[in-house]
Amino acid sequence: MAVEKYRSGRARPDGVLAPVGTFAGTGEWADPTGVLMVLEVTSPSTSSSTATPGR
Repeated sequence: MAVEKYRSGRARPDGVLAPVGTFAGTGEWADPTGVLMVLEVTSPSTSSSTATPGR
């Protein structure tokens, strides 16, 4: 998705809520017009072996 000043103007979110057809025919770096919500999942750890159980 094309974004303003983040990561050279491009981002790949984990999830996007948008009406059906919002990204139809737009290619890999679509304009975010019409997007209602963006979801990004992050983790405090880069290794699953050090993650705290129950988090």
